[in-house]
Amino acid sequence: MPERVLLVVLLYAYPGQEAALRAFETQALRILREHGGELLAAQSPRTVVGADLSAPTEVHVVTFPDEAALAAYRADPRLAALAAYRADPRLAALAAYRAAAIERTVVISGDVVEPHSGSEDSRRANTAAATPSSADSTK
Repeated sequence: MPERVLLVVLLYAYPGQEAALRAFETQALRILREHGGELLAAQSPRTVVGADLSAPTEVHVVTFPDEAALAAYRADPRLAALAAYRADPRLAALAAYRAAAIERTVVISGDVVEPHSGSEDSRRANTAAATPSSADSTK
């Protein structure tokens, strides 16, 4: 059985272009769903802790049934037609390109894994693994 693919997508909109970002999302999500994709969650973060990056305008958590479905989504000509919403980084300094909604997008891709159960046995095992042994404490 193919593995589901999980994407964490960081979207950075140009200031004042949030409405254009919503227009892009509306169209892109329709295409995404046609390819079996699902938007599991969307967030407008206030802060980012533990990373050297600015807070994105939105964070999306998306799944696809498999790599083939994701590839079909990315190859869809209707998605390519939405390129006008994305800025060309080589031309971003030009005022005309500030009309683009999306400054940049960061996509983190991986397989869906089962979360740790948090059961008493797994907590005990995690605690034991994190506790240095007496042999380690003599070093």
